[in-house]
Amino acid sequence: MRSGVSVIMPVRQEGAGLRAVLRAVQDQECLEVLVAVGPSTDGTEELVAAVAREDPRVRLLPNPEGIVSTGLNRAIREARGGRVVRIDGHCLVPKGYVASLLATAERTGASCVGPQLRTVGRGPVQQGIASAMSSPFGVGAARFRTGGASGYVDTVAFGLYETARLRLLGGFREDLVRNQDDELNARLRRSGGTIYLDAGVTVDYFPRASLVGLFRQYYEYGYWRTVTARLHGDALRPRQLVPGAFVAAVAVTVAVGATGRTAPLGALGGCYGAVLLLLVGQTQRRTRSPAVALLSAPAAVVLHLSYGLGLWRSLLRWSILAPARRSESPA
Repeated sequence: MRSGVSVIMPVRQEGAGLRAVLRAVQDQECLEVLVAVGPSTDGTEELVAAVAREDPRVRLLPNPEGIVSTGLNRAIREARGGRVVRIDGHCLVPKGYVASLLATAERTGASCVGPQLRTVGRGPVQQGIASAMSSPFGVGAARFRTGGASGYVDTVAFGLYETARLRLLGGFREDLVRNQDDELNARLRRSGGTIYLDAGVTVDYFPRASLVGLFRQYYEYGYWRTVTARLHGDALRPRQLVPGAFVAAVAVTVAVGATGRTAPLGALGGCYGAVLLLLVGQTQRRTRSPAVALLSAPAAVVLHLSYGLGLWRSLLRWSILAPARRSESPA
């Protein structure tokens, strides 16, 4: 009978920061560490290979596609543990992390257990991004990001799963570039499984270090979230719809403003400015840094616009393609 926990890690272009991440993983009580390495030019593969030579638990798995899902699935196929836990190259896990998740899974009987994310940054820009990603004013009511009590939820990040169940479900969908966790967790729930957020277990997550990188990431999140919703016939949650509504409101009020009627644009700007002021105030109280507080506002704007634009691009693209695909289907 399989026992223990296999850590599965999809990494690509992680650079020197990956050493600290791997060191924290090596301190865990785990059976093995399976690192699926995508094409990298910054020494990521060489670093993992060096660690593997030092620690027999660490294995390097080539992931030539460079997609998170393909890397995770390779690791799941190779895993010898009765459970697997995903840890990413942007995460620093505390001592006893794997043991804590395992204890919660055994206590609750949940099919998946995940941690609370503590989004942190190095330097004012990344800290401002982290603040926006940790606030309801930035990402809505995502409990694993913004905080909340332990309990059963729809989804978590970096979960611990039963290996056999993941294989039975077919692993992660390899045609999804983003939102793989959400999609897998939707299938898990439909199969009768449960997902539990353990708010007492915290992971330090380092977000993108630039607003350009943040825009690209959340644009893809918005795009692929509608794809996963369509796959399962799920309705988008309010926190996922708000950025799309915001982008639509901006487009409408700008168009109306071009005709000389500027009142709607002013009203929208005033309301949105109030939200940003609340975020800045919240960040100032938490960080005591005026620079970080001010930088959290443009980070939130990037989050909202990029996610909303991704939603609209996906919705419009699939509404156009769907009739064509239906017409191509055999009668």
